[in-house]
Amino acid sequence: MKLKYFRSIIIAFLFLVGFKNIWRSLPFRYVDLSDEFFSTTFDYTVFVTHHFLSFLVGLIMILLAYNLYKRIQFAWLIETIALSISILIMLYHFSTPKLPYLLIESTILIYLLLNKKEFPRKSEKGTLRKSFSYIVVALIILLINTSLGLFILRGHIQGIKTIFDAMSQSIRLFMFMDTSLFDFKTQIGEFYLKSILMIYWCSIFISLIILMKPLVYKPILHQHLKKKAIPIVDQFGLNPMSYLALEDDKLYFFSKSVEGVCAYTLSNDIMVICGDLICKIEDQDAMCRELMAFAKNNYYSIVFLNTTDTFLELYQKNGFGITKYGEDAVFDLNAYNLKGGRVAKVRAAINHARKADIKIYEYKPNDTRDLEVEAQINEISKEWLSQKNMPEMKFMLGSNNLETPLKRRYFYAKNQLGEMLGYVVFNPYENGRSVIAEVTRRKSHAPQGVLETIIYDAFMQMKDEGLLTGNLGLSPLYNISAEEKLKWNDYLFQYVYEHLDQIYGFKALHHAKEKYAPTAWENRYIAFYPKPFLPQYAYAIVNAQLPDRLSKIILKLVWDELRTKGGRYVSKYTRKR
Repeated sequence: MKLKYFRSIIIAFLFLVGFKNIWRSLPFRYVDLSDEFFSTTFDYTVFVTHHFLSFLVGLIMILLAYNLYKRIQFAWLIETIALSISILIMLYHFSTPKLPYLLIESTILIYLLLNKKEFPRKSEKGTLRKSFSYIVVALIILLINTSLGLFILRGHIQGIKTIFDAMSQSIRLFMFMDTSLFDFKTQIGEFYLKSILMIYWCSIFISLIILMKPLVYKPILHQHLKKKAIPIVDQFGLNPMSYLALEDDKLYFFSKSVEGVCAYTLSNDIMVICGDLICKIEDQDAMCRELMAFAKNNYYSIVFLNTTDTFLELYQKNGFGITKYGEDAVFDLNAYNLKGGRVAKVRAAINHARKADIKIYEYKPNDTRDLEVEAQINEISKEWLSQKNMPEMKFMLGSNNLETPLKRRYFYAKNQLGEMLGYVVFNPYENGRSVIAEVTRRKSHAPQGVLETIIYDAFMQMKDEGLLTGNLGLSPLYNISAEEKLKWNDYLFQYVYEHLDQIYGFKALHHAKEKYAPTAWENRYIAFYPKPFLPQYAYAIVNAQLPDRLSKIILKLVWDELRTKGGRYVSKYTRKR
């Protein structure tokens, strides 16, 4: 713990050293230079080099300080190089007042070099939002630096009397990138602006490189990794969530010792894994130990989300904690039918759809693409999303994937006029012997029974093809109290299920699945390491499914609660009753 605090202090000092370097890049030394001095002794190369290196080194230190705190290996490398350059600049212009700064920076550099193993993480997933934030911060710092520099040199440039004049001229410089628009009293001001333009062009170039990562490099890399994962998922995916590993929002951990993969996302240093390990049954223990070693080396915790009974013994043996998460509605297709009172509602809905002459079709995009069918699917999806009362959850939910259907199955309903009324996308698992209804959407004006008819007819068709199991997916937090020994997190889940139903609609979702009278309700669990179940695990689970939206939803709910003052107020995130 003491080492952690010391590392935090070192990184805080590194952040301050960055600001010091940016401050030193300002042209204080050249305020009183005359044209005569400039023409005889001034070295323009030294001027530009000093300004450029000091600013760039300081900027790098500031931007990468947080990544260094996150133990990113690449940040350690760049910060070490930047710090070495900073020390060399000080030694080149050494004076006694600089000795304390030199000692501080040398101490930081020695610490980083001696503790390289403390920074083992690979670079985290790059996002467009994060890249833009780096660029915006860099440009703001550059604008402030330029404004201060122009204000300091106001005696060398016409038209600058106040800091606001300097900021206005800085913006003008960056907009037109032409020093001939300025009137200079001396050549010092002109050379300073030219050095600023050089930094500005370098910033633009670096910005393009930063944007290349999320816009070009990451998508290309992800497609390569997804292609590598496809045969593993097809062959060894036992969890109903296995096919979600092939969605675009996933990161991949590939085993080096066995043929295996798992899909995850990172949330506050917690690997939230979609489903279970995907590998041969006999290789599960070896892959689990390898995953745990990877997490330990990167200082990650692990959460398996929606794991099944098949893997409980494996996780418990390796020290994971287990808590129930809900139940899946599962159908033995060879035994399932519409007889009996338990399924009366579904039977009545299907009969209503039959009388309305609604027909069910399967769309096979792998055989022939039909752009009209796909346009109608996308239209229904767009309408369905627009009517949701909260942002669409991700990570543990699939999408249409019409461009890359792979082994997904698409069934849809049409009325007598040929209008598509709804559709369902089924994902395979257990080597194609089972399917889960992953995406279920219909038009708002669709008659009763559209989705029920699609699901039942699809199940029956796939039963005739030899499939064994159908699945309607998870009822989150359902029947948690059925566990014999309840822990604090079980009580937390019960509270969420009972009191936050207006946000997600847990009970309505369960009743929608229950009316089909599943042949079994299969338990689903969360496996977490290390124990015990901490609040950050709960946050990571929700944040993984609502990335960048959770805080907004919480703030909105709090604000709505304050506005109501005990009354009833229905927000845009509250499910209408």
